[in-house]
Order: sequence, then structure tokens, then C-alpha cells
Amino acid sequence: MASPMAIAMVAVVLLLNGRAWGGETFNLEPVVSADSLTRVEIVMQVGGEALLVSDGKKTSLPMSVVANVTYDESLLSDGTSAARARALRYYDTANVAIKIAGGGQKPSLRPDRRLIFASRDGAAVRLVSPAGPLARDELDLIELPGSSLIIDEMLPKQPVAIGDTWTHSADLLAALLGLDATSDVEVTSRLEQVADGLAKVVLTGSLRGAAAGVGTQIELKAKYNFDLQSKRINYFALLVKEKRSIGHVGPGLDVVAKLLVKVTPITESVHLTPEVIAQTATPTADQSLLEYEAPSKTFGFMYDRQWFVTSDEPNVAILRMIQQGELVAQCNISALRTVQKEITLAAFQQDIQRSLDKSFGQFLKAAEETTPEGYRVYRVVAQGEVSGLPIEWIYYLVKSADGEQMASLAFTLEPGLVERFASADREFLARLRFMTPPAKEAKKPTRQRD
Repeated sequence: MASPMAIAMVAVVLLLNGRAWGGETFNLEPVVSADSLTRVEIVMQVGGEALLVSDGKKTSLPMSVVANVTYDESLLSDGTSAARARALRYYDTANVAIKIAGGGQKPSLRPDRRLIFASRDGAAVRLVSPAGPLARDELDLIELPGSSLIIDEMLPKQPVAIGDTWTHSADLLAALLGLDATSDVEVTSRLEQVADGLAKVVLTGSLRGAAAGVGTQIELKAKYNFDLQSKRINYFALLVKEKRSIGHVGPGLDVVAKLLVKVTPITESVHLTPEVIAQTATPTADQSLLEYEAPSKTFGFMYDRQWFVTSDEPNVAILRMIQQGELVAQCNISALRTVQKEITLAAFQQDIQRSLDKSFGQFLKAAEETTPEGYRVYRVVAQGEVSGLPIEWIYYLVKSADGEQMASLAFTLEPGLVERFASADREFLARLRFMTPPAKEAKKPTRQRD
């Protein structure tokens, strides 16, 4: 027979675990069928400062973001494997107002891009329009934290009693917050109360993260409810305090964000009918690309999501390529005026050497090509140094088939990153398209008085 002391020790352990004899435990495991339909409402508010570097000096600008997004969602898998979770969404509301200092933007989702295929892509959720590539601002508009494809994974794997706590993996929190990676994770959830058919959970903690190669520090607080009847989270409120460093493709941040997600089961959807779901195929790799059009409508292109547009002028676009958090390359694209005199490959090389000046070292390659679209192309590869650092440049001069339009492309990277860069420049060129710029409105004749 066990001694009184041993019995007392067992009782203490059970009590500390929230499972004292007679204590009730609750199974919070989500149960979601493959054909389930839900209505998802998301409201996000962000306030704080954007941190920039201007003329070598750090500056901060007040910023705010208000986003309202609603969509119907049909799960395409049974939800038992997070890695294979897939869903089809129709966004009927996607509004955001962004204000930085005195300026503001209100990006929107095009009507023909409102049908979205959502799937787990490693530790992240990938959003793709089956109708065609999204623009970057459209993707940013709908790629919000607290994805409805993620939040049910916050629940414990084992039955818990009131007062019990559980932790969350680094990958799950990265997916929840839209980060590339997380570390130093100290985040726990606790079952606070069970009442009125709801298991109410609170979450607290902190972590370090990385997004597009930039470090960030985050403090989290959240409340979420598990509906014991529908067997899934129907309410998720998140408070995020974030300090993000200035990065290669975006400003730093010192902000507080509030996110509210509501998930309501529905029996039918006007937009996600059985016919629409059956006819929507899994998006192709090309459909996951993003698209860009120059403000002047002189050129456009589709590009991989690892590229980010950092400057968007009427006839000039600057992009940076980020892989696994590291800056790999930069690309400058410019629309050029056509000239009557034919430009030779040798003359193009002379222009390159002149522009590089003392940074120029040697030419590695120079060739003339023609694309399937009939574009005439000069491609030149040069090496040199900038501030003692070896640099490789890949230059293109592209002329349209009719000879009416021209563009230059300049890729800049370190020689040590050439293998990782691979053929990204050729892939970029293959997706470049000249556009017909809008005709200038003819001046109306002045009406003469009688």
C-alpha cells in the first residue's frame, strides 16, 4: 500500500496539471470536413511608425493601416494534415487604407481576381488566383496574419482542463504571423474558461522573427474561442507589438497591430457553388507569379515572388531578389526612347564600360539574341569592383519586334551568388512584354468667336 506521503505527492502533481481527481477535461481537437463552408470576417488595425533611411539618416514617419476583408471559404481537404490543407475562397470585400505621413494608398482587389486558391506551402499559406497572376499590392491586401487555414492548429493535441497550458511550434507561429522564420519562441496558450458552449483560451508570449531577411521582435497577446459544437475556432483576437529593422525591400516598423478574425459556418455560398468548386483546378506555377505594369504603360512583366519592387517610377522599376532572407540581386528596368541610328553590340558595350567607369573590370560575355516574341536582344556580362567588393553585372538591351520600343535591364549581384541566381535574368527577360502606351489626348481646337 502506498504511503500517505506518496498519495499526497500524486494529488499535488495532478492538481498542478489541472487534473485533480474529479476535474473535467475537454477535447479541443478541431473536426472539419472536406466540404465545409465558412464565412470569414477579418478586421486589422495597425498604428505606429515606419522607419526609413534618407540621405544616410534614419527617420520615422507616422503610419496607420485599416483593413477589412471578408470571404467565403470551402475547405478542399479534411484538415487532418496541416501540410496538405487547401481551400477555395471568394473575397467579396477586400479594402485597406494605408497612410504614411501625409500620403495614402487604397489598394484593391480586381473583380476577376476575387476567387483565390489557398494552400499550405511549408510553414506559410500561399494565395493564388486561378484567373491569373496577382499584383503585389493585391497579394499584400489578402495575405494577412491569422489565416483561417492556420488558426485551428493553435489548439492542443490532447484533452485539457481549465488552467492547463500548451506551447506552439516555431513554424506554426511563423505561419500565423506571416514570417519567414521564428526563434526564441516563448508563447503559451491557457484554457481560461468553458461556458455557453465555448472553450475560451488566452495566449501570451514573445518571439524573434525574420521577414524578407529582416529581424523583428514581437510581443503577443490573444484570446480565442473554440466552439464545442462546430468543433473549430470561431473567434480569434490578436494584439501584436512589433519592432522590425529596416530591410532590403521595406521600411522598419515600430507598431501595434490589432487583428480580429470571425469564422461562421454556412450551409451555402452564392460564389462557391459546387459547380465553381468542381471546375476550379489547382493553380499552375505560372499563375502563382506576380504581375507588374509600369505606370506609363510602356512595359510590363510577370515575376517570381522572391522579387520585390522597391521603386515604381513611370518608366523605371527597381526590384530586389530575396532568397532565404538574403539579398541575392537587384534589377533595374528602364523604358528607353528609340533612336533612328542602329545601336550595335559593340556600341552597347562601350556605353556599359563608360557608365561603370572606374568600377569596370572586364567583359565576360557578349551576345545578340532574338526572343520567341521577335524581340531583338543584346546580352552583356561584366565584372568589376565597387568599394573593393567584387560585383557582376548582366545587362540587356531589348528592342520590340516592330522596332518602336526599347528597354534596358541591369542585374547586379556578387560573383559568389551567381550559382544561386542561376538563370533568373533569362526567366525575367522571357516574361517581359512591351505595352502600347496610352495615346495622348488630342488638343481640342479653340472655338473662334464670330
